[in-house]
Amino acid sequence: MLCAMIWGSSFVAQSVGMDFIGPFTFQCIRSVLAVTVLGLFLLIRCAVSGEKLRITRADLKGGLACGAVLSCASWFQNAGLRTTSAGKAAFITALYIILVPFLSVVLKKKVPGKLFVCAFAALVGLYFLSFSGNELSQVDPGDLQCLVCSLFFATHIMLVDHFVKKTDGVLLSFLQFFVSAVLSLLPMLVAEHPTTASVYDAGPSLLYSGIMSCGVAYTLQLVGQRYAEPAVATILMSLESVFSVLTGIIILKQFPTGREWIGCAVMFAAVVGSELPEKEKDAYSLKDAVALGTMNLLSGSMSKAKSARQYEINEKSWGELREKAQDSFGYIERQKMLSGMRYGHAGKLAERLFFNGRRMDAADNTCEVIADYNVRIALGEIPDFPKLLKLYAEDGICFGGRFGSNPKKIEETLKKSGYRTGHLSGRALFSGALDTFAEGYDAWILTAYNRGHRLLSMIHTVAIVKKDGGCSVKNAGDDRVYESPAAAVRAFGGAALYLIGVGKGSETESRKS
Repeated sequence: MLCAMIWGSSFVAQSVGMDFIGPFTFQCIRSVLAVTVLGLFLLIRCAVSGEKLRITRADLKGGLACGAVLSCASWFQNAGLRTTSAGKAAFITALYIILVPFLSVVLKKKVPGKLFVCAFAALVGLYFLSFSGNELSQVDPGDLQCLVCSLFFATHIMLVDHFVKKTDGVLLSFLQFFVSAVLSLLPMLVAEHPTTASVYDAGPSLLYSGIMSCGVAYTLQLVGQRYAEPAVATILMSLESVFSVLTGIIILKQFPTGREWIGCAVMFAAVVGSELPEKEKDAYSLKDAVALGTMNLLSGSMSKAKSARQYEINEKSWGELREKAQDSFGYIERQKMLSGMRYGHAGKLAERLFFNGRRMDAADNTCEVIADYNVRIALGEIPDFPKLLKLYAEDGICFGGRFGSNPKKIEETLKKSGYRTGHLSGRALFSGALDTFAEGYDAWILTAYNRGHRLLSMIHTVAIVKKDGGCSVKNAGDDRVYESPAAAVRAFGGAALYLIGVGKGSETESRKS
């Protein structure tokens, strides 16, 4: 969404820049600017983390492929903008909304039927936004160039989906713009012969397009596509046209016509439709997702008296629930069973908006506590679940009794209880380091996006414990036994975010043994 917002605000800048310089010059200079910004970011990140910058073969392949295709897309788009209107260029370029779902099917990726409907609806909305009349009846060379550009953009989105699961998003963005700068350099010098004056005149457009559109927005696309399906990502990114209209209102005081408002509404409906879950069992409802995402702003802190009263209620409820909530291994398997227990404090406004006026209960958001409980059981402890709820409500997942996932707090809480812990996050979860890391612990806690990997799906936390010579995932609706914890993590694919390893005893005792 942020990517689309930046693209929408930079489209005018790109169009203005083409009045002074050619498409190869524009792409080369803005790519150099993007490489400079992203290079500085990577250096600062390495300095802060203390890690060396490593570029793998997969990174190089991804940068070369994505950079080559993105260059072609940009060349044709920039060339098309010289002879066709900005509205027509935006509409024809956005045909990738339709092309990507079809490409996904060709590549044997499963695409829900509703996404084709949403993609078509987005295209209809874009038509209302882009045209005031029958402007498509006349076709000029610029239109055909934008059509070719659309094919390249669709290919770029599919390449990003392939490579970004294996690489770091920022590094991939740096490499693709480095490749684009190199590929654009020779055509720029041979075919366009840019002058210092022309580059100076296009300077503001180049700065905004290079730093924001390329350096920031394309990086957001790469990072975002780690979690969003390609067909969904295209619908989200097509909102650049809506943001372009909003930018015109704010900066240029250009208010949309009724036709343009209809276009915005249709496109927004298409985006919301693409994010709605297919089945209730596969993902939380849109209402739940929005509720969990904004709850932290609406919650109030818990007083000691309220916390003590909550613990009394939970002790009584746990006494009645204990046998039903546990299977033969002693694990809580169904979060809904905890509906009689209290967890945190939603605040009066949040209760009215999201809970129909009722008090928030433990079934609403306790996956982190359940994962902690499951791990402790697997390691031989018999924890008091009401005390765990109180601990996390006061000083843990729920800051001041509020909502919000925080895997670092889970690790901190387990350390305070005397357990040996360590963690992997981000790119390391998709590397060979995962197998080595997993071997050093007795149980694991994984934080990941919930099933469906949708943008609006809440983050879910589960425990991975040893079982039948392998391991199983608790509280995930998954009965399979995996050969290793690393295999269980990989089953979540690009949705995995943070893995905590938990073992008995201290790090010193572990090294001695």
